[in-house]
Amino acid sequence: MNSENKTPFGPSHFFDPSAHQPSAGKSTLHSQLFDGAVVRADLFWENQVALLRERLADQGADFMKSATLEQIDAAAGEEFAAQSENTKRAVIEAMRRGIEYGALRLTPEEVSKIKLPAINATCELGRLLVFVADVATAIRMNSPYNGAYLDRDPREVGLDVMWLADALHCLDRLGRAIQAADNKETVAACDSLLSYYTMFTEGAQGKNMKGDPKATFERFGHLCNPHQAMAVFAEIRGKALAQ
Repeated sequence: MNSENKTPFGPSHFFDPSAHQPSAGKSTLHSQLFDGAVVRADLFWENQVALLRERLADQGADFMKSATLEQIDAAAGEEFAAQSENTKRAVIEAMRRGIEYGALRLTPEEVSKIKLPAINATCELGRLLVFVADVATAIRMNSPYNGAYLDRDPREVGLDVMWLADALHCLDRLGRAIQAADNKETVAACDSLLSYYTMFTEGAQGKNMKGDPKATFERFGHLCNPHQAMAVFAEIRGKALAQ
């Protein structure tokens, strides 16, 4: 197939989920985002699959089924290569589903299974590990490791250990959500953590809690800062929401 006869990719043909914002109160047939990650847009995916298959027609079905993203980038042309990685991967997956089921048109059930790739939170998780280590250091200072351990009020020591540990044990939900590449659950986990961590930054007066979580973190403010963790939660939330 001659290149001049191939339909080009471009802004009018290609949909970028990260940039699309439907008008309030209007139903868009070709592009809708549900649950923050699952794309349910039957006609949109048909159009994008048709464009990509047209560009790859000279390569054959085997290439379409097994080529890497980089190989498809090179074969599909500059316009396709310029799209966001998330968009490209989702369209490639839709194309391969169409080949697998022997037809270009996908059922709504099959379209609903197309998910955008997981977020890359490597940097944020690295910062969160630093925060975890800092809190662990503060916990250790409430043990015989600290030379002044015996001079402290035992009840205060116990409450400090409780609240410092409490800031860590609640991270499991976020970890599971990221492991599962579930962007909707990642957003929910971050929202929960941002709300929960206000105990450590603003206090919990009137909530019938033992001790004062804010006072605990103020005592060990030279070692760990809950605001650092909250900044990480906000950034991870933003990445998951953008997907």
